[in-house]
Amino acid sequence: MTTTSDAGSGEVFIPSVHLPALARRPALGEVETALGLLARALRIEGDEHVWVAAPDVASDEQDSGAAETDEAPERDASAAFELRHAQTWLTGCVRSGLAWCFARDDDGDAAAAALDKAAALLSVCAGKSASGAVTRIYHVPTPNGAEVAVSVRDATLSADALGSRTWGSAPLLARRLLSPLEAALRHSSQLRILELGAGTGLVGLALALYSQRLGIAAQVALTDYHPDVLSNLQFNASLNALSEPSTLVRRLDWQDDYAGASHAHETQTEEQRVAQTARDTWPSLESGSWDALVAADCCYEHDHALWLRAVASQRLSRAFVHESDSREGAGADLHGGLYILNALRQTHAHEAAAILAVFPLVDPRASSSGGALALRTVRTQDLRAQDDFGPPSMRTDVPLHGDDTVRRPLATQSGQATLFRAFEIRWCQVDD
Repeated sequence: MTTTSDAGSGEVFIPSVHLPALARRPALGEVETALGLLARALRIEGDEHVWVAAPDVASDEQDSGAAETDEAPERDASAAFELRHAQTWLTGCVRSGLAWCFARDDDGDAAAAALDKAAALLSVCAGKSASGAVTRIYHVPTPNGAEVAVSVRDATLSADALGSRTWGSAPLLARRLLSPLEAALRHSSQLRILELGAGTGLVGLALALYSQRLGIAAQVALTDYHPDVLSNLQFNASLNALSEPSTLVRRLDWQDDYAGASHAHETQTEEQRVAQTARDTWPSLESGSWDALVAADCCYEHDHALWLRAVASQRLSRAFVHESDSREGAGADLHGGLYILNALRQTHAHEAAAILAVFPLVDPRASSSGGALALRTVRTQDLRAQDDFGPPSMRTDVPLHGDDTVRRPLATQSGQATLFRAFEIRWCQVDD
């Protein structure tokens, strides 16, 4: 097995080769060095850089698995082997308690720190959802060949605050919307964008940063309903030097728009209690129309599509009606669109289908210039890309010695191959 880097710059770290055998009771310094190398290989030492790759447009052939390259199975098997080896080694560290290191460490502090680090790395090996807080810098390509770098802190995931982590749809939607955002500049120097269920805010932050670069006087509102998610959203806005009035962080509970009023309960469920806490501590999004609405991986319960329609009905501008908009290039920019991108996970197939049930595909034959306005899906596209909520992939370019400078990885994104569906929804005139 070769241990030289792909760039030919020297020997690189391979867990199965370079992790010291615990049976020989390695010195504390050797264990600390190995843990440091593993931390970098697992992308948790310092900021993790993620280059957002262009997704494949899915086809029947791709869905059947025919698109997989000959090298992919061998590469994936090798990465999985190295990850299992790292997990086994870390498990050995935790089970042994590194007792021999404590025996050699005068005060035990260094040995305790090493043991804590081994336990933390072991949790990372279980998957992104099991790891602690980490900062990632997403490099989103722009239409002119440059990129927007968006810093995002993923907080610790909890069952009732799923937005604390960046899901696979967000980087894809961010990349997908930069071209329509640039096209919007041809028609207006101002733009109001509302991100729904923003989570860590990656999509809205990318749009806000690119708007600044283009010289668009855009206002972007990052919204969610959970107080913990809102706190992390505010942190991420500040992390990217974005603040009011151009970038807002606001509470928006879709159920409020669906019900037409805030909920008041004498006896509250835990979910209702969390929502009430957000109402008490975070400013709500004021009423008013927005030029574009964006939502990444937000429809994972049956009622979400219904709630989303209520939000869009009240907040998406009706100034841009599909096939009635006379502007040059109308329909190719952000104005007037609700953009949804969802992962088509088997566990949520019914919920994904609910989007088209609530926002039916527009029928060109049934369109009417004098019909009533209704929200309709004007186009969909299936995409194949990576969703990294499973076991992590390990870097293969960590130098065994010397500085570990940030380099563009060979594989721009890691994770499990996943099918995603993009929806573009607009106001359409339809017959009653």
